[in-house]
Amino acid sequence: MLILENVPHLMYGGGGTWFEQVRRSLRLAGYWFRESSCWVANVKDYTSIPQDRERLFLVAASRKHFSYNPFVPPEEPSGGNATRTITDIVDRSSPSAEEDYLPQDNQYRLMIEEAMAAGESQENLYQLRRSYVREKRNGLCPTLTANMGIGGHNIPFVRDAWGIRRLRVSEVASLQGFVGTDLFPANMPQHERYRLIGNAACPALVEIVANQCIRAMDDSHGED
Repeated sequence: MLILENVPHLMYGGGGTWFEQVRRSLRLAGYWFRESSCWVANVKDYTSIPQDRERLFLVAASRKHFSYNPFVPPEEPSGGNATRTITDIVDRSSPSAEEDYLPQDNQYRLMIEEAMAAGESQENLYQLRRSYVREKRNGLCPTLTANMGIGGHNIPFVRDAWGIRRLRVSEVASLQGFVGTDLFPANMPQHERYRLIGNAACPALVEIVANQCIRAMDDSHGED
């Protein structure tokens, strides 16, 4: 079985032509695949991780090994599943590296300070958009993206006792569901680490869809 991951907009982009191109390509490559073989899931709904990240999983089954595609999407949970909080992951108890903090002369500092002052909570994360600053409420992290590797302003901000800073690599890694500290080669630049984390699939969601594939394979083989 083949598992692909992308943004949900893939199903509707180009008036549906993007998805149709994927469907056609998978079938030409020898896979059973159709729209019912897709699963749209949000990290905050299916895992303990407080990130608002909706993703599309496309599951195809090889025609060499299956007479049909047995994949059935997991059942939708009855309520939110995120049990960890931003406070559990973002460390405000000690200062971060100096380069993580916004300098006083930063062109976006005033905009971010004003948004934080007017925000619902100083505990929330804030994200600089093209022309405004967005507060992410309900104790969640906004969707982490590969654009974090382009520049510091694409990384969510938080206020601590030492100033306004971007989230650390270790913090965004945890918010993406990665465990441990030895995730990257020691000589890998910081911006590349942010990019890879933002572009990654949440391991906890991947595990859910992989286990669902295993159950589907077991069930289909039991029917033979």
